[in-house]
Amino acid sequence: MTARSALSVQCRDLLALALGFLVAACGSDPEAGRRAAGLRPVDATTDIARAVEIFAEIRACWQAEALRMCREQAAVRPDAPMPHLMMALATAAQPNRAARCCWEAVRRRENGSAFARALVDALQAYFAVDHQPELVDARFSDAPPAERAAALRAALAALAEQGVEIFGPTERAMLQELIDWDLGRAGPPRPGPTLAEWRARLRNFNAYLDATGAIPSEVPGYRRVVQQLLALEANPETVPATLNPAVRADEPRLARIPRHPEQRETIAGERPGNARTGSDEWQPRRANGFELPSGQGGLRAFTPGDDPPTLLVFFLGFGCSHCVAQLQDLDPRAAAFRDAGIEVVSIGTDSLQQVLAARQVALENGVDPLHFDVLCDPEGEVFKQWGAWDALADEALHGTFLVDAEGRILWRDISERPFEQADWLLEECNRLLRAWR
Repeated sequence: MTARSALSVQCRDLLALALGFLVAACGSDPEAGRRAAGLRPVDATTDIARAVEIFAEIRACWQAEALRMCREQAAVRPDAPMPHLMMALATAAQPNRAARCCWEAVRRRENGSAFARALVDALQAYFAVDHQPELVDARFSDAPPAERAAALRAALAALAEQGVEIFGPTERAMLQELIDWDLGRAGPPRPGPTLAEWRARLRNFNAYLDATGAIPSEVPGYRRVVQQLLALEANPETVPATLNPAVRADEPRLARIPRHPEQRETIAGERPGNARTGSDEWQPRRANGFELPSGQGGLRAFTPGDDPPTLLVFFLGFGCSHCVAQLQDLDPRAAAFRDAGIEVVSIGTDSLQQVLAARQVALENGVDPLHFDVLCDPEGEVFKQWGAWDALADEALHGTFLVDAEGRILWRDISERPFEQADWLLEECNRLLRAWR
């Protein structure tokens, strides 16, 4: 088993266990769930019931929605530990990020219920975090060792035993089912076979995209739903309701859907609590304009709709080795992007002085400076406007955006990690620009 697959299995077990406890805390009797968790009635919806929805999304492999919901919950109760604890679980595959979230939960531990405090203690021991980790912290570059994972399972099992008299048969059965849950086999319910049901699912997805500013590749299975709809519309009598219809890739409605190399094929479930109905087709959101200091001197303005197609790369400054690796991978391909009519512009969290100093160091060491502009946003204002900001941790995120000549955001990647597949991205940018002309 590779290190990556071992981490995946470990995270799967961790999520299943934690989800089991959160769901079991609600149980079929809400009042019993409140008593078991030591919650005041007013907290039941915001602490436990909302947690069930969030982890249901993680279970459905829709992590972007789970993270959004964590931030939403934290905004409602900023002093509660549970949203930060859930964020740690949702980002368990990025140990450094997860450890930072876990520490935020530890800081708020005394504000939580007895149930929440027990989970915080178990997860704090698992991540071994006793103070605020750095943004890039060598102590958390790898997943916690197997012995700590085993200790976590034992701690959670002990918590379950303590709850034997509290949890009824239904809750215990649900807990066991979730502990045995296997991410490789389980998944959300598949949509129904009728054209109306497929169309309703797509409208639900588009309502989510419209409300959040996300793009279709961030919704697991979005492309497959569109494929199925197109196949059924073309031949509703004979096309079976499978998940693998044969539809031409250059069909306009399909060609306009952005792709991602890590896109999940499992079709996501309905967005919890979403009663809105969206359109039949996704409409990209218009980009925000800005003006920032340029490493080449003066101010540089970006005006959506007036500027040519632009690839904007948000990075965490030259002190982030992952960001530097991303820029170094992109730099030799900048000419190819320009040949395709796409301007490349980077935006970092460094000040102008830091950018100029980095450029001077590169020149003194015989290193060719970057062949695209580096803009300075040390306060993160543009990062926040473009959604490349984690409001829960109050820190910048990596972001890559393609904006076309009409000012529409056709592609984006926002993550704790920089997007480093420049060759793939160049091909995808060319494809999307052709499709949206």
